Amino acid sequence: MSFDKNPTVSIVCTVYNKEKWIGQAIDSFLSQKDVDFEILLIDDASTDASRDIIQKYAEQYPDIIRTLYNDHNLGIAETWHRACLATKGDYIARCDGDDYWIDECKLAKQLAFLEKNPESKWCGTDIDFVDVDGKTVEHNVFTRQIVDLSDSYEKMIEFLVKEDNMTEEEAIEFIDYNTLRTIPYMGSLHPIIVYDLK
Repeated sequence: MSFDKNPTVSIVCTVYNKEKWIGQAIDSFLSQKDVDFEILLIDDASTDASRDIIQKYAEQYPDIIRTLYNDHNLGIAETWHRACLATKGDYIARCDGDDYWIDECKLAKQLAFLEKNPESKWCGTDIDFVDVDGKTVEHNVFTRQIVDLSDSYEKMIEFLVKEDNMTEEEAIEFIDYNTLRTIPYMGSLHPIIVYDLK
């Protein structure tokens, strides 16, 4: 992938003090198959080594990875908005800096679904919960109803407040920006469960 041409998917990774996990996240993005993509890493003024790790990957993969660095901490909603404005892809795939993908065909599967179902603007997948030491503590939390599936605007706000520690205002801004934007969005996670937020 060269930045001379627009990618099909822009992978957006927001980072704040994720030095322990960001390498694994980026490696999982780089492993994606059968999809033309760019990786946009945005660091929200981390105080740990996150920025250095991001820079090393950007230097190693200059045709795939682009970086943005906030001068001061803006918070997740404003950082996300800034990142989305910088994307070049027809689709956005989001993954936080302390998450990672386990399926190297994740984006290809979601892209196929969205292209087959143009009325859907969002799709996501089930997730596993992993502790700070990398041990999986819960599998398939949506399927097993450990976490409610966010299949409505209201449920998505509730999920972002509870799981991403956003304020309700930040969650509304986060969702409204994506909903109002015409670019389809792929959630961050793993084998496909689809929900449509309209």
